[in-house]
Amino acid sequence: MDGPVLALEQAAGHTRAVVYSRHGRPLASARDEIRRLSRGPGLSTYDPEEIWTSVLATARMALVRARTDAGALAAIGIASQRDTFVLWDRATGQPIDEALAADDRRAEARTEALVAAGVSAVVPEHTGLRVDARFPAPKLAWALDNVPGLRTRAEAGEIAFGTIDTFLLSRFTAGRVHATDASNAARTMLFDIRRQEWDQALLRIFDVPDRMLPRVFDSATYFGAANASLLGGSGVVSVHAMVTDATARFVGLGCLQAGSAALILDRGVGAFVNIGAKPAAAEGMLTTLLFRREGTPAYAFEGTNDAAADGIDWLDGGLDLAPTPAEFDRLAGTAGDERRLRFVPASLGRQAPYWSGDHDGFIDGVTAATSRGDLAVAALESVGFVARDLIEAGDGGGSTLRVDGRAAHSDRLLQFLADITGRTVERGEDTDRAALGAARLAGLAANLWPDLGTIAAAWQPERSFAPETDPRARDERYAAWRQTIGRVFAPTTGRRVIRAASGVRRG
Repeated sequence: MDGPVLALEQAAGHTRAVVYSRHGRPLASARDEIRRLSRGPGLSTYDPEEIWTSVLATARMALVRARTDAGALAAIGIASQRDTFVLWDRATGQPIDEALAADDRRAEARTEALVAAGVSAVVPEHTGLRVDARFPAPKLAWALDNVPGLRTRAEAGEIAFGTIDTFLLSRFTAGRVHATDASNAARTMLFDIRRQEWDQALLRIFDVPDRMLPRVFDSATYFGAANASLLGGSGVVSVHAMVTDATARFVGLGCLQAGSAALILDRGVGAFVNIGAKPAAAEGMLTTLLFRREGTPAYAFEGTNDAAADGIDWLDGGLDLAPTPAEFDRLAGTAGDERRLRFVPASLGRQAPYWSGDHDGFIDGVTAATSRGDLAVAALESVGFVARDLIEAGDGGGSTLRVDGRAAHSDRLLQFLADITGRTVERGEDTDRAALGAARLAGLAANLWPDLGTIAAAWQPERSFAPETDPRARDERYAAWRQTIGRVFAPTTGRRVIRAASGVRRG
């Protein structure tokens, strides 16, 4: 088919639908906010029915705005939030309960018990992940043990498990297809990323019946046909791509060659370094299965630190120094020429690449002359320093960084990223490229374009930021940051943290 592509982005907190032409040009879009439900401390869920309703509503609106009948679509591509999952009745298609979100911590005790039992080595070796309650496996195990009758029904084959993409596909195909793609399966902590199959050892560790699990397909392939009437059209339309939203962004940025690197700058920092078709390990980083095409996987080193921008949030909300992004930039512009202040946000060490546990926030270099502008610059620069730590931990040796996300609108931040990393930083015209990545992969499977190289070549930066800082000055400033990080995480982990920025193990 030669029609347009519908991309569905079901992310944490919102749903977005975009209709793209076969050349990748956006024709129309629609967006809807999704409520995150909280029933108590550490509990975080979504209503699966609200997600489904939101997907249909945004898709229909985007198609109306694009003046396109759903039956004329060449393909649908789905990019979905990672680590959130749904359980539903196979016979009726109805969810058993709310969808457990990534930040739901009710399986914390089980996770700690598994670490104490010694599975910390098995999980990274098989899955590329760390043992953490954010991933589905421990929460699924918790649900099987705590929801009355669930385990019995699951063992009888009556219950289906799936990440958000799997749930949406089941709904689109009226329950006929229970499947996911390799990138989503790899985030469950139950999938062996080397052997490309559900891991029987981990299924035993978490006591999960394999009858619950979906089939695992390539990321860009034919998943199933949906009745176009669901989207207000006629005929049928095929789902041709399913990936995590992080993978979709990476694809949308065109980072499809080994060595290419990208930063996702939203609330925190996410760094991805493409390492090609062979998995490896890097100290402080996760190993992510980006996508699989024609049976061949692509892997990346991944490091995400949600606390990286907490300094900015503190200045904005806690001290009310910068109520708007424009005011924050103006405030930062009043800073002095000396850059001696270093800001380490609280809880930075809980995530990549430090993994040192909790600590208090820390501001280094305060003098009597320190101004509000100096604080603003230090908070902004801490994002850049964390980004360099992540990129170096992931052995990002390329000369270019591509960026995506809300904070990518900040020219000041992107210039600092270029200066502190010594790399050219490129920003696209669209700074939320998950939908585009899903559309690209769906179009690839639907034969709208011939190969991944064509997708990579389509990247066009809206603006590039070249390094302007003298390399010696850059290295001195970064060394001061590393010294501060070592002090914050000392005495037990300081040395390890300093090594983590360059410790890569191939294999």
